[in-house]
Amino acid sequence: MKRVWRVTQRSYIDSAFNGEGARSEGGRWSSQGAPLVYASDNLSLAVLETLIHLKFAESLSLYVAIPVDVDEKQIESLSDSSLPEDWKDEPVPVTVQTIGDQWCRSKSALVLAVPSAVVAVEKNYLINPLHPDFSMLKIGDPIKLPIDARLLEKLKVA
Repeated sequence: MKRVWRVTQRSYIDSAFNGEGARSEGGRWSSQGAPLVYASDNLSLAVLETLIHLKFAESLSLYVAIPVDVDEKQIESLSDSSLPEDWKDEPVPVTVQTIGDQWCRSKSALVLAVPSAVVAVEKNYLINPLHPDFSMLKIGDPIKLPIDARLLEKLKVA
């Protein structure tokens, strides 16, 4: 089993795995319309991925972390050779979103491992809530983010 982490606002716990956020807003690996759930290889990366999108450090207190265990046989990996050169660019290139969109539609695996644009040697995981094996995920209980207050202080002055 592989444990991945999903960080979400406390108010979205009940819908944290329906893919609605990515479906309505899009993301690096999906355009609007593709219902994917984004998770990370470890909790610290999940927090960094959340921080990069926050407007105020204080709002991190509104988030929780949810562990997810997935059978490693259910994980497909995106090869580095299939990445477009501009995959980390902002705004996100359509070619990158198309990769996730096509994967989502294909339902070739429950989870796709992709590189993190924040820490490129680490992995994020796209979870397809429409995949027939979605119920095989073992979704744990949400926990309060164990963030040291010093980090929030540093973010205020950054």
